[in-house]
Amino acid sequence: MQLLHFSGVGLGSGSDGYLTQQLVNIADVQDLTSSQTSYWLNKARSKQLLGQDSSAETDRALEIMDEAYVDIEHLMQLGMESGNDSVLRCAVTHALGYERQRQLLGTDSEGETAAVMSFLASAVSIVEQHALETCKSTHDPLAGLDLLGFERQAQLLGLSSSLGGALISVLNVHRIPP
Repeated sequence: MQLLHFSGVGLGSGSDGYLTQQLVNIADVQDLTSSQTSYWLNKARSKQLLGQDSSAETDRALEIMDEAYVDIEHLMQLGMESGNDSVLRCAVTHALGYERQRQLLGTDSEGETAAVMSFLASAVSIVEQHALETCKSTHDPLAGLDLLGFERQAQLLGLSSSLGGALISVLNVHRIPP
């Protein structure tokens, strides 16, 4: 049986167990997609090395990637609707991995790239804001390190940060005196 996409994502008043199960389902589908794509790309490479036409195998790998975007969309939506930091981190990881793999394969869809980058910017902003609030309310140094990590990720992805001076003030509060 070939699984083309996962379509059961939605948010209501479900339990944490339900949410966890949905995330596990999505992760399983993403792993399957990655394995299928790798299988067809390896098959294409083997044919290329033998001097044979590999366009059908390459096309199948690209088709699998196109079909996988539905799952990424659902995961991004689930992350944004939940507002849960753990769900958002999971969604960011999968969306970023999908976008990276798509770029490595040389497929280009401005609409998909724009949607993923917009999601990444929103998700990082939400998680940063939650970390900032936690850091200010609990004065927990680990929350400051989380905040620093999110800021670093935002800069590496070329996303603008809304934190600015707030990050510096938080880091100064937790600085160890000389």
